[in-house]
Amino acid sequence: MIFENSAGQGGTLGSKFGELGRIIKEIGNPRAKVCIDTCHAYSAGYDLVNAYDDVWKRFDDLVGRSRLKAMHLNDSKTPFNSKRDRHELIGEGSLGERAFRHVMNDERLARIPKVIETPKGTDPTATDARMLERLRSYIDR
Repeated sequence: MIFENSAGQGGTLGSKFGELGRIIKEIGNPRAKVCIDTCHAYSAGYDLVNAYDDVWKRFDDLVGRSRLKAMHLNDSKTPFNSKRDRHELIGEGSLGERAFRHVMNDERLARIPKVIETPKGTDPTATDARMLERLRSYIDR
């Protein structure tokens, strides 16, 4: 079972890493894992732009890096800490290019599967191809 973090809208659970950690602890199943959505994390108050390393330290402390099994890469249409789940194209929202450069060059995340859930527009295949190419261009060589 994999739990995805939420953006914090309404009365949802799982927007804070501590909540995810407590849920996993209460379940008591070592197979319980986490998927982090970048838009949701940013919207929930985790500053992946200006405090990237601090965000991952907090995740490590409250959930544990070994629990991270996937990521959804999405920019955000809404501002930091908005508590709203509105995905935007990579590099075109309030997270911007910097956050995704961090993710794409973070050796700790190199083997974590990443999925894009960005808006598709009129040509989903072309949009996805453009987003994947953009993400690849952020990798320092």
